[in-house]
Amino acid sequence: MSEDAPAGGKWTATIVNFLIGTVLAGMVTSAFTYKSWREQTRLELAKQQLADATAILDKTSQLLSERLFSSYDVLAHVDADTDALHAQRLDREDKAIADWNLNFSDLLQHSQFALEISEDGKLLPYSEVATARLDRSLDCSQKFSDHNGPSLGWQNSPSWVLDAINSCFLRAGVQSEIEAYRKAPPTPDRDTKRKAIEKKLDDLNAHANNFRVSSKKAIQHLRNGVETRSYVDFLTSW
Repeated sequence: MSEDAPAGGKWTATIVNFLIGTVLAGMVTSAFTYKSWREQTRLELAKQQLADATAILDKTSQLLSERLFSSYDVLAHVDADTDALHAQRLDREDKAIADWNLNFSDLLQHSQFALEISEDGKLLPYSEVATARLDRSLDCSQKFSDHNGPSLGWQNSPSWVLDAINSCFLRAGVQSEIEAYRKAPPTPDRDTKRKAIEKKLDDLNAHANNFRVSSKKAIQHLRNGVETRSYVDFLTSW
């Protein structure tokens, strides 16, 4: 019996070590599986956010282009068009304006949810997005900046820029000015008036490009989040 005891103790220790090793291995495997699942979920969510942001940028950019181009088109032919051709261009402009007005509220809301991205690629809480803070002193003929826009640096916010663009559309009154220009009798300053209208459209186009740039920067942050992490980054993120 005395010779068997050490052997029994050795088997007991072996079994205990085996069980402990099995439990630890299971815990590590479970933790790794859970972390892998979280990483996969993160990637899928980031891809969906990227798709949503890209879609809202594409749609907004298209509607902006259609609205601006239709007004540019009317102005470019305002002196040469017959009444019939001018009416056709006005119809296209009216449709572009109507499409913009009809979609603007949804565009702004989707922009607030999809394009407000922090530098680390995270969506900003909806409550933190600054909109409806337009100052009456906003100068639509100047670039949006700390001195011509909202406080706290929101002039680079896609949502704020979009809201400001819509405000500038309403203030510009380009359509009525083109009609007044067409109906007015020839005067020495006629060309000056035309250039003034064109300047308003150029300013609006510059703001539209500002929206595109700020949106693309936000999308770039999202695109960085879609990239698969290296194995080292994956492990160190635990």
